[in-house]
Amino acid sequence: MNNTITFNGERTAMSDSGNTEWFEFTIVSDKKLHDDTVNELINAHGCGGQTSSFEYSMTDGQHLYNGKSKRYSD
Repeated sequence: MNNTITFNGERTAMSDSGNTEWFEFTIVSDKKLHDDTVNELINAHGCGGQTSSFEYSMTDGQHLYNGKSKRYSD
C-alpha cells in the first residue's frame, strides 16, 4: 500500500520573552491517519508542543488535517 503525506507547518508567533511559540500546520494524506500518527508527524516536523489540536476534513479524495500548537520552553 502506498501513501503520500505532505506536511506544511510554520511558526506563526513567538512571545516577547522567547519562551512561547505558536505554530500552524496542514497535513495532506492519500489515506486516513490515526490521531497518534498525526501527533507524531507534528512532533517530527518541529511543530509539536505542550498543546496541539487539529481538525480533520476530506477534500477531493485527500485527507486534510489543519491545526495549531503551542510550545513552552524554559
